[in-house]
Order: sequence, then structure tokens, then C-alpha cells
Amino acid sequence: MVGGVSILIEDVKSFRKNFEENGPMAPGIEPKEALNRLRMFSDEYSIRKRKFDTYSAGETLFGLPH
Repeated sequence: MVGGVSILIEDVKSFRKNFEENGPMAPGIEPKEALNRLRMFSDEYSIRKRKFDTYSAGETLFGLPH
């Protein structure tokens, strides 16, 4: 589980960097493309949020620090 948390932390850092560089607010894209990107990043965020919630619940269950 601890290894999974480390992987998730690095994954979230990479996700954030990608969002800031290629997300819906990237300069020069059409509104339709911005909406598509927003949906794509929203779906990707949901996956990471579920992992975070799962790891957080496990840490609480076993008395580990968050």
C-alpha cells in the first residue's frame, strides 16, 4: 500500500503538469476543444480521486499517518 501511495503522488504531479500545459485553458484552442479536454481531464481526475480515497481509507483503517 505504501508503494501505491508513492506511485499515486508521482502520478498526480504528472497529471497536474499535463493539465496546466494541455488543459482546457491552454491558449489558442477552440471552445469545443476546450470542452473535450475538460471532460477528458475530469474523467482522469475521477480515477485518481478514487485511488486517493481508497488509500486514505486504508491508512485510517490501519492507523497509518496520512
